[in-house]
Amino acid sequence: MTDRRRTVFDHVPKTAGTSVRCALAAALGENVGVPEVSHPHHVALRFSGARRCIASHLWFYPGESLAPDWLYATLLREPVDRVLSQYFFYRSHRSEVRCGSMTDPQVVSAVELDLERYLADPAARPGYTNLQAIHFAWRVCDAPEELDEVSLLDAAIASLEDYDLVGVFGNVGGFLDAYCDALAVPRQPMPRLNVTAGRVGPADVPRPVLERLHSSNAVDALLYKWAERRFTDRRFGRRATNHPHRVPARADFGNRLIEILSSRCEGAVSGSAVVAAGERVLVKMSCRASVDTDLTAGIAVRNRHGALVYATNSRQSATRLTPEEPQTFEVSFALAALLDAGEYHVTLALHKGLSHLEGCYHWLENAASFVVSAARPVAKTEFFAVKPWRAGAANVILNQSTPCPRA
Repeated sequence: MTDRRRTVFDHVPKTAGTSVRCALAAALGENVGVPEVSHPHHVALRFSGARRCIASHLWFYPGESLAPDWLYATLLREPVDRVLSQYFFYRSHRSEVRCGSMTDPQVVSAVELDLERYLADPAARPGYTNLQAIHFAWRVCDAPEELDEVSLLDAAIASLEDYDLVGVFGNVGGFLDAYCDALAVPRQPMPRLNVTAGRVGPADVPRPVLERLHSSNAVDALLYKWAERRFTDRRFGRRATNHPHRVPARADFGNRLIEILSSRCEGAVSGSAVVAAGERVLVKMSCRASVDTDLTAGIAVRNRHGALVYATNSRQSATRLTPEEPQTFEVSFALAALLDAGEYHVTLALHKGLSHLEGCYHWLENAASFVVSAARPVAKTEFFAVKPWRAGAANVILNQSTPCPRA
């Protein structure tokens, strides 16, 4: 398959990933987890240190590449079975929801509603609708949930073709054996961990509910069959791909409860969007809030070829913004232009939680751009921290010389 000896396990929820992670930890003799339950891929790599394995519920920025010197693996599950397992797993957290320590709307909805009403809850829909296909497609295009079914399947497959090993829940033992062989470590028994208690199977679900689950996961079902064929054919290893499924137009979506009004880039010295190599670039966005809520502001920078060269958000800097409605405010990111000469395009996002997948207020692709006028090799990628929120004041995300603590 490959001679890579470090690995990233992209753990899709409720696909036996916890058992795989435990087996990997035993085989490698190290802790394979990361501090966050859900983690941005590029940050997880940065904090890997000398470890051979990173395993987490990862998420990716559109256009993000897989690290060439790591082996990437993931597991898929038949979607209706996965959703039922997830729903009853959520319901096992009744005590945490009722005491207020668990506030995730997906979990709260599952605890408070029976399965039929849960599936009818708009807030729950993202958690059970083609979740696997959308997860992988996010790496190659913006807003995959807005694609038609054929395009979504194509985008998910294009992303998964970059993975070295794609297994299926129906043959998880074979997947683990292949994974250990690829890492040149002893094969491990498959433990049964994090098993959902008290769940029902598809045969016990009323037909109308089952039909809704099938119709909501048609793309995931096709993706699972594709993964079965790939694994059965022993088609391991990456296949070069140019990811032709990127959304062609400027992606501009979200519920606009908090929205980006305008944005611009300017050099700290030049005062314009043309900057010298190494000059600090301020990326500023003016925003308006119509709700009182926690807010995460994010940024992604791509070169003229569309390749991601930098990404971060305020939540990764352990600071949450809390605008009050109605309010207009400004958020600024400051970064050093330690980049090759050329044009760079900036995508901005306002969302809940750690990533846009938790709820998007406004995502604006190609919101602004800047040009680095003289070539200079990339020296480092920097983290940023956010000043405490002050109502009516500008909030500037400032450079730090050391990595920020994680939220």
